[in-house]
Amino acid sequence: MKYRPFSLLRCFSYQEIKRATNNFAPDAIFKDLRFYKMYRGMHDGRAIAVKKFAERMEKSDQTEEIALDICVSEVAVASQVFKHKNFLKLLGYCLESPIPILVYESSCSNGILRDNIFRKFTSATGRDVISWGQRLRIATQIANAVAFLQTAFPRPIIHPFLHSNFVHLDQNFVPKLSDTGFTFLIPRDKTYVETGSNEDLEHLIAPECLSSRHLTEKSGVYGFGGVLLEILTGKMAIASKEVFGALRCLRYNPDQRPTMTEVAKEIRRIQSLQPS
Repeated sequence: MKYRPFSLLRCFSYQEIKRATNNFAPDAIFKDLRFYKMYRGMHDGRAIAVKKFAERMEKSDQTEEIALDICVSEVAVASQVFKHKNFLKLLGYCLESPIPILVYESSCSNGILRDNIFRKFTSATGRDVISWGQRLRIATQIANAVAFLQTAFPRPIIHPFLHSNFVHLDQNFVPKLSDTGFTFLIPRDKTYVETGSNEDLEHLIAPECLSSRHLTEKSGVYGFGGVLLEILTGKMAIASKEVFGALRCLRYNPDQRPTMTEVAKEIRRIQSLQPS
């Protein structure tokens, strides 16, 4: 797949971004992490999502440098996956700030996956917010998206910090992976990529990476396994085969984890067995 031409992205002015988010109003924030905040906004009658990266708080603070690295990586990966339905689509950028502000399609009508899978019932119907069938469909599409990152390009792209906070749900509960700035490209003729320390994301990383700092394709499988386990255990009635599949992804020994292609195939098989 080719990169999306940069000329196809819209260049927004800072004033446009401020108007769209009501001057970055606190009540417009729907995701607040150390390195960025995401805001809901409206521009020319269209709903958008605005990612504003953190800036340096003091002279010795490296937050701005880390945020800039994340931003550059995010644009690079987003330009390769913009046609895939399960990735948040990058619409444009604003260069009138120390770190570019990124503007995405607004595919969060149903919020963040994590908020949904741990909110047990809707107040109106008393039913699960996300049905068992929807959970399987969401898991299938996330698995396909992660497998796409690892297999669709000459060199695998790894998303080792995958988390349910990094998945948006549109109006039809279609998952959209975000935060591709946390991904890593495995170098040519290598089976791993070295990474530094990130205290905010340590709890998400595969255990073997904590000591070696080597990220592999199986590190991405581990990340997906954590999301799958959250999706499955968010519901009280759990089928043992599905849980076993998630636990296989989370095995301590990376050699015992399945590939993402195998995971995606197995979840599609499980989904096909569910009554329509």
